[in-house]
Amino acid sequence: MIEVHTWPTPNGHKIHIMLEETGLEVELRRYLVDAEALFLFEPHDVPWRTHVFLATTDGEELDPLDLDEIEAARWGTLEELAGPLRARLLETGRAFWRYRVALHDAALGAL
Repeated sequence: MIEVHTWPTPNGHKIHIMLEETGLEVELRRYLVDAEALFLFEPHDVPWRTHVFLATTDGEELDPLDLDEIEAARWGTLEELAGPLRARLLETGRAFWRYRVALHDAALGAL
C-alpha cells in the first residue's frame, strides 16, 4: 500500500489529483518517478516537483471535476505517449512541454 500525503499547491491542496483531473478513483500500485525543476518566470522563479505513479482503476468514463483547469480528457496508449504526443510536445519548443516529455520518458523507462 502506498501512503499519499498532501501539501499546498498554487491552487489549493491536491489530495486526489487523478479524481480532480479525470473523475476516476485510482489505486496506486508503484512509485515511478520523482522529478524536480525550476521554471524561470519573471519576476519569480517557480520551483516544481512532480511524482509519477503507476495506478489502476475500475472506472472507464473520464469526467474531469475541475473544469477550470481541465477542458477535456481522453484515454491514450503508451505508443501515443512515446510517439505522436511526444513529437507534438517537443515541436512547441516550450520548456514546460520538454519537462513533460522528460517525465513521460522516465515513467516509460521505469515501467
